[in-house]
Amino acid sequence: MIEIPPEAILRCINDWCIIHFKDNCHTPEAPSHWYFTIPINPGSLFTLCIVTSQAHTRLYYYEKSNPRAAQALVRLEADSFPFIKKESLIDCNKAELLSIEELINRVDQKIGLTREPQVIDTELRERIVKGILNSPLISAAIKKHF
Repeated sequence: MIEIPPEAILRCINDWCIIHFKDNCHTPEAPSHWYFTIPINPGSLFTLCIVTSQAHTRLYYYEKSNPRAAQALVRLEADSFPFIKKESLIDCNKAELLSIEELINRVDQKIGLTREPQVIDTELRERIVKGILNSPLISAAIKKHF
């Protein structure tokens, strides 16, 4: 299999997609994660929303700490995508706006980055945007792009 550099993959993103990488900002023992990736300025600026399989833990956390933030979680059923093996959540409270340079620096280069071929349907896109816009934890600087 030919390994494509993360920069080449990211520069080609011009529509919503799902990427997978191990984030250098997470602890060394943390696993790689899936991210719904929204190009704001294709090839150079993206909004990312992390997917967590720790659905019950994340929901419980927000219900206790900030109930309004719990409404910004987007549920994914097991097998909604081939790589989703159990119920998961898209955490729109953790949406991040990253330049391509910032994103490349976050990718663990030993593991790399992959882009999934799945199409993200309109209904799911709308739920993610609604989650971002309704999140009490997301800044106006990110929300203004939606």
